[in-house]
Amino acid sequence: MAAPPGAARPSRSRCRRSSALIIGALALACAGAGGIGRGDELVERQYRISARDVSFDLDRRRAHAEGDALLSYQDIELRADAVDVDIEANTVSAAGNVRLAQGENRLAARSITYNLETRAGTLEQASGQIQGQSQTIYFTAQSLRVTPKEWVLTNGDFTTCDLPHPEYDVSAREIIVRPNERLIARRTRLFFHGRRLLTLPTWHYALARGRAAAPLRPVAGFSRLDGLFGGERYTLDLSESATLEAQAIYTTRRSIRAYADAQARQPWGLAAVTVSRRQDLTQADLGLFAPNAPTSVITLDRLPEVAVALKPTPLGGWVDIAGRVAWGRYFEQPGDARASRLLGDLYVQGHPVSVGRVSLQPLFGTRGAWYDTDQHRSALAWGIVARSRPSDDIALRLGYFHRSGEGSGPFAFDAIDIAREVGVGVGARLGRNWRTEILARYNLDSGSFPAADVTLIRVQHCLEYGFTWRRVGSLFGVTVGLARKGPVRAPE
Repeated sequence: MAAPPGAARPSRSRCRRSSALIIGALALACAGAGGIGRGDELVERQYRISARDVSFDLDRRRAHAEGDALLSYQDIELRADAVDVDIEANTVSAAGNVRLAQGENRLAARSITYNLETRAGTLEQASGQIQGQSQTIYFTAQSLRVTPKEWVLTNGDFTTCDLPHPEYDVSAREIIVRPNERLIARRTRLFFHGRRLLTLPTWHYALARGRAAAPLRPVAGFSRLDGLFGGERYTLDLSESATLEAQAIYTTRRSIRAYADAQARQPWGLAAVTVSRRQDLTQADLGLFAPNAPTSVITLDRLPEVAVALKPTPLGGWVDIAGRVAWGRYFEQPGDARASRLLGDLYVQGHPVSVGRVSLQPLFGTRGAWYDTDQHRSALAWGIVARSRPSDDIALRLGYFHRSGEGSGPFAFDAIDIAREVGVGVGARLGRNWRTEILARYNLDSGSFPAADVTLIRVQHCLEYGFTWRRVGSLFGVTVGLARKGPVRAPE
């Protein structure tokens, strides 16, 4: 442990100096007092210590520094009131105003014990910042245990706000941080401007760029179909490879709309189970087959749906192939259609090809659907997607899709509604605190825009407020989330 000011010095062969000094040089200077024997090793290990008072035990090969002590070792810089170093064990302990810097991470603590070789240690009364690819996390903790792969905070709190009084913060019994991957907090409480809002079992925060920033996303608004509505979407980490996403929306005209989706990630792909009640499909994933739902007023009950998706596998070095199989029992409104369906998809996507500042990617897919009503549908689709980023402040996506099919089925949500389509996505930054996202579909056969979404986002320090207008259902909605940093992205 670190020796506090005034503690006894090493009693065996030693040398003391005031002012800054390098241990390697100190070893040579102390040779006349008994010799050190391995001064080259000290230089090799890149130790450097400076303080108002430094002492070195030649026999036990330990050093003690007191008074504005500074230890430098490779990419680590440690400052404290008092520092003790065991050169043989390659360990250090420090107490009083401890400051540890390594790369972009900054830590402060009352005391620390740390192994400089294994990069593992414990900090008491710790605080600091963790630099992720998408955000910086600011935290405090009663204790912090660090290893190269994981940090574990006990009785701590964190936020992405660097304000003296954060707009929000999350406290938790245990916080696990995997640098550049994720943060998982257990038994959490969410505070907004110092007021406790709710308690959650876990809080997942993505540190990698391009991933969802936080598990909770409140939404409210008004639409012609729902009237006034409000609710939340929440993501829960069940394990290292499994997540549960749930959303519940209360509406004044269509009662409660909700869904829950459990996913298990495997090396070969993904397995999922989805249950829903009156799920609004206007934001459904279009994919290649562009179901009718995103351009129509359709809600769907999944009772449930079970799906298995295989991850893309390289084929021939220039394309990837992927597949998906799903079975479910569905109830669609309006129309009151109820049936079971087995669905099989096969996708082939080419590797992106750059043409100037534009990236082109060809796509192909085939689909088969079988219903317990003795009906069957099959479809083919192909397309090409162009992506471009003229600057960090604008991102563009343009896609052309062609679809054909035959057969019949009881549902409108999985029928091909648009044979030839152009899809447009735009993301743009509008000044310092505003950005916009636009998504539109143009039907080349009818010459109309069956769907269009426009979102205007206001960034206010570490929070962002989104205002969305959607043509389908004449919806106006408001969402609150954590502010994202870095280049804007075109919506998918």
